[in-house]
Amino acid sequence: MKKKYSARVRYAGEVASVPISPDVSLLENFVRAKLPIGRSCNGEGICTTCRVFIIRGEVTKPQELEEVRRVERDFAENERLSCQCKALSLDLDIEIP
Repeated sequence: MKKKYSARVRYAGEVASVPISPDVSLLENFVRAKLPIGRSCNGEGICTTCRVFIIRGEVTKPQELEEVRRVERDFAENERLSCQCKALSLDLDIEIP
């Protein structure tokens, strides 16, 4: 039986429970769920408009491109680019600022 991943996503005063595929980025999952999230560069990791806060759960570690953006923009420890990470935990709690 395949494990089911999901995320509780907070955005603009709303909360949504979103099924998550661990095979694609969080951004792609959010787009599929029709959540309002910025994506000016279409997931290339350049614009940082898809940033999120990982409140609970684990995602993949930042790669070099994202690390550069995180330092440039002085991201918080739990702040990530949703286009550059995938779910590792079955349950996530995420905030879209």
